[in-house]
Amino acid sequence: MVEKKISENTITFEKGPSNNIFLRIATLVSAASEDDAISKAVNNSNITPILEAFTIKATNDDKQSYVIDVTDFINGENPLLALNGDKKDDYKLTSLEKDKSYIKEINSFPLNTEIKTVKTYKAKSGLDKRKELPAAILAGVVTLEINNSFILLPKVPMRKRLYDDRVGYFASSYLEYGDRSTTSRSQHVYSQMAIRT
Repeated sequence: MVEKKISENTITFEKGPSNNIFLRIATLVSAASEDDAISKAVNNSNITPILEAFTIKATNDDKQSYVIDVTDFINGENPLLALNGDKKDDYKLTSLEKDKSYIKEINSFPLNTEIKTVKTYKAKSGLDKRKELPAAILAGVVTLEINNSFILLPKVPMRKRLYDDRVGYFASSYLEYGDRSTTSRSQHVYSQMAIRT
């Protein structure tokens, strides 16, 4: 069995209009100090995309907790819980076979939720069989078991630190704008979580 990391994202849930809960994927492309006049323009250009809208099915008495149905979202194909286009191209996979895909297991703990799914994809056949998965050659489909981990981040985020390749954390980069300069400068910072090596 081969284990590979598919992706890593920071997500948030927020109450939206029309009885919806929005799932957003955090994206940091550029930033500016709140003290600078340019910060409002930079913040407006960084609106986090809404990946999914879930209808609220129930609430508690004080309307502070919500129940939503995520079954179709977990079973479906989306950039958060399934293979992205590049990964599918690497394995020569095409569309998701929904009738052959299902939720295998969900386990919740105080700080994390683990979701295991089985996803089956159609496979395209090429001239070079050496680059194809055996299941794709034999059956024309490939079935994968995918584990998604949802981990609650701390209320007080870790302080950003400048990137140093001697430290075993993954890094992300963004452009930093300021009033004193007409150009932006690239920042490489540590992200909040370590990857297993």
